Amino acid sequence: MTERDDHEQILSLLAKGYSVAKAAKVLGLEEADIRAALRTATDNFRNGDHLRQVWALEDWRLGKLLAKLFEDAMAAEGADAWHASVAYTRVSSRRAELCGANAPLSSAVTIMQTSAPAQLNTTQELRLGVDRVLGLDTKPQDILEEWEGRRPELEEKRSKAQAAIERLRNEGKQKPKVDEPAKPH
Repeated sequence: MTERDDHEQILSLLAKGYSVAKAAKVLGLEEADIRAALRTATDNFRNGDHLRQVWALEDWRLGKLLAKLFEDAMAAEGADAWHASVAYTRVSSRRAELCGANAPLSSAVTIMQTSAPAQLNTTQELRLGVDRVLGLDTKPQDILEEWEGRRPELEEKRSKAQAAIERLRNEGKQKPKVDEPAKPH
C-alpha cells in the first residue's frame, strides 16, 4: 500500500468519526502516523497551491456537469426539461460562488461602513459650541476622542473653565446693591 493510500484510508476513517486511537488500531499503524496524516491534510488547507489545484479540478468537474445538464435540458420536454434546468441553474450558481462571481452584497456594505467618517452627534455638537463660547480651542476630533475615553485631559481643561465661570458669577453676586427708593405702602 502506498503512502497516499494510507492517507486516504486514515482520512476516511477519521471523517467517519473514528478516534485517532481506533483508526490506528484498525489500520495497524501508530497513532503518530494517524496524527501525521491529519496534520498533512490540515497543512494542505493553508497551502495556496494545493487549494488552487483542488478548486481548479472542482471548477473543471462543474463545467463538465453543466455541459451535460445543458444538453439534457435542451433535449428534454415538460417536467424533465424543467428539472434539468433547475439542476443546471444550481450547478451554475455553485460554480459562480467558487469563482467569486456572485460575492455577497454584505461585502459592499462592510466597505461603505468602514469608510464613513465619524461625525458628531447633536450632544457633541452642543458641547463643541459651549467650548467655543468658553474660549476653549476644542476640535471635533477632540470631542470624539473624549467621548470614547481617550482624552481625559480635556475634561480637566473644561473643569478649569467652568470653575472660572463660577468664580465670575460669585463675584457678580457679591457686588453691593444700589439703594432702592422706598416703596409707598
